[in-house]
Amino acid sequence: MVAMNTDLLNIRPMKTDDIPEGMRLKTAAGWNQTVSDWKLYLDLSPGGCFVAEMNGRIVGTITAINYHDSISWIGMMLVDPGYRRTGIASRLMRHALEYLGSCGTIKLDATPLGKMVYDRLGFRDEYRLLRLIARSPQVDKPSDTRISPLVDSDWTVLAVMDHAVFGADRIAVLRSFARHNPETALKIVRDGVLRGYCMGRPGTGFYQIGPVVAQTADDAFGLVNEATGALAGLPVVIDIPDNQHMFIGLLGEMGFSEERSFGRMYYNVNNNPGQPEYMFGISGPELG
Repeated sequence: MVAMNTDLLNIRPMKTDDIPEGMRLKTAAGWNQTVSDWKLYLDLSPGGCFVAEMNGRIVGTITAINYHDSISWIGMMLVDPGYRRTGIASRLMRHALEYLGSCGTIKLDATPLGKMVYDRLGFRDEYRLLRLIARSPQVDKPSDTRISPLVDSDWTVLAVMDHAVFGADRIAVLRSFARHNPETALKIVRDGVLRGYCMGRPGTGFYQIGPVVAQTADDAFGLVNEATGALAGLPVVIDIPDNQHMFIGLLGEMGFSEERSFGRMYYNVNNNPGQPEYMFGISGPELG
């Protein structure tokens, strides 16, 4: 940690040219995001992604994505290891909260270290999440004929279902995932009705599966099993609400094990809780 005068800290909008510094900070934190992820954040919220500079050096980042004023999501809260515990995280958070002032519900997924900052700012606990990883996933079940790739005609129904479960319209995120990573963009249909779906994206260390939305744990498992089977043995990570006990047990049979836990939090009020009982995998801590 370095001694510093936070009055000299400059917080400004992030630009595409800043992505290499964002990657440097996320690598120092041991996170999984890619250059493509940073580009997505900037595309979704060009005015809501910020960097903190000290003497011309980028020492922190934060992203604030507004899902049509229903829910906003704060993510990529990163501070250079040499500048931690100097007030930068709090300054970035206050800046993001001011930017998101028009939104009724603001959420984030907090690491234990970050939670200390968020508690002081007025965030409250919603529920706990578990990160499960499988370095060599075991996919040995036969293919489920009810599961097939997402197609254009699915999006109208999927958008309605996802809005109900997530609590806001995030269809731009889901379309981006499906467009760039069709290998894991899957649906499950039973009796002619969409019952669930999953998506995913590559990371620097693990392929992230999520979101996973389904009516039952068995359907969620079928989707993840099919998606993981398409990845030819790549290591996989999935972040799951910790009350999905049956689903977590099924994933254990595939070789998934708990790496760590973190917490979903909301700022002041939770006007749009969605239907978390149907959420079996989030899209990622930085997106909800």
